[in-house]
Amino acid sequence: MKGHLKSLAAPATWVLKRKETKFIVRPNPGHNINYSLPLSLLLKKLNVAQTQKEAKFALNKKNILVNGKARNDIKYPVTIFDIITIVPEKKNYIIIIDQKGKLVFKETSDHSKKLTKLIGKVVLSGKKLQLNFEDGTNILSTNSKDLPNIGDGVLLKIPENKIEKVLPLKAGSTVYLIAGSQKGKIAKLKSFDREHAVLIEGGEEYKTNKNYVFVVDTHLDKIMKDNLL
Repeated sequence: MKGHLKSLAAPATWVLKRKETKFIVRPNPGHNINYSLPLSLLLKKLNVAQTQKEAKFALNKKNILVNGKARNDIKYPVTIFDIITIVPEKKNYIIIIDQKGKLVFKETSDHSKKLTKLIGKVVLSGKKLQLNFEDGTNILSTNSKDLPNIGDGVLLKIPENKIEKVLPLKAGSTVYLIAGSQKGKIAKLKSFDREHAVLIEGGEEYKTNKNYVFVVDTHLDKIMKDNLL
């Protein structure tokens, strides 16, 4: 796979001045490219670096943490709900998608946990259960009790990737939409089935794909409302 792509062909979710630069770094595989950014592009958006050389320098100095871990690859993909820490400035940012369908960042004071969603469970040899999350994180567990169900939101303590809190997918939960015509909105979950979810937001009721729904907790609800409303 090429290490770059033409700016005009970059995903619509990326905020770019497409006519000013012909090529841009392509993020490494691992996430859907429509919902991830190369770390170098994010550093430019955060005014940490103006050039690729400056981005590489900041990463090599271990000044940039992604979910609590230092990264040194300008192509490293950052995705929705990742926490970016700029060590020298002691600032933290969360990646979200706004109502225009753009990947943007919002400053947050909490860098100790991140949101994800359980998308699968696999029983391995030795009676261990592997929990697979939306962001690519996998956790092994021998405890079959108090585990999230598929579709539940989960707050992971970072960088340890330990489950700190389960946010159940249930009627009345506060949810955030990452895709579809209502993307970027926060709503209340009224009901759901295997494929769809019925939501209520501002007195309006609508249906969306269940896969677009993320259950969020109180502090993430506030962060996104501050940014999106």
